[in-house]
Amino acid sequence: MKTNNALIIYAHPKTGGYCEAILEETKAVLAAKNVPAEILDLYALNYNPVLLEEEHYTAGKKIISQQTSSFQEMIRKADTLIFIYPLWWGTMPAILKGFFDRTMLTGFGYEYRRGVPVGLLNGKKAIVMFTSGGPALFYSIMKCNRPKKHITKDILAFCGVKAKAHQLGSANHFDEKGKEKVKKFVEKALKL
Repeated sequence: MKTNNALIIYAHPKTGGYCEAILEETKAVLAAKNVPAEILDLYALNYNPVLLEEEHYTAGKKIISQQTSSFQEMIRKADTLIFIYPLWWGTMPAILKGFFDRTMLTGFGYEYRRGVPVGLLNGKKAIVMFTSGGPALFYSIMKCNRPKKHITKDILAFCGVKAKAHQLGSANHFDEKGKEKVKKFVEKALKL
């Protein structure tokens, strides 16, 4: 992974499990490579994921909160976006979906030109790391990689971000074996 700086967007409420271990390993790997990283821990921030009426693009003069503006600035400055979260009901937690709803607005993440959507975050990369209780093979075969495609294609590529998703399956009970599993997973995801 070649990057000048990274922004980690973390969306998990529990401490001590696989997602937190992925976050800590990611921070360690980035530090070892002298890659500066900022962290947005959405649960620690008590982030409100609800898109307000005045923020919606159909409201005319949409109001962008100071928090959203600061998140957009962090995204602008980052070369690489790193998302870490659990898979719940086949997709990301609502808090992360709300982050996209409120942050990747038209005029920032994309715009329409002659009725065609055009991404505005070209040149940015994203690494998505998520966990699932079920085996990754199940989602690959039975769900046609839908959890990966949802974030990489439907959201990030729509905004011009080149993204790759990595799923750590069978991540139910974190133990000593889990630590080694996380280390290998993060190394592979960050291509080291």
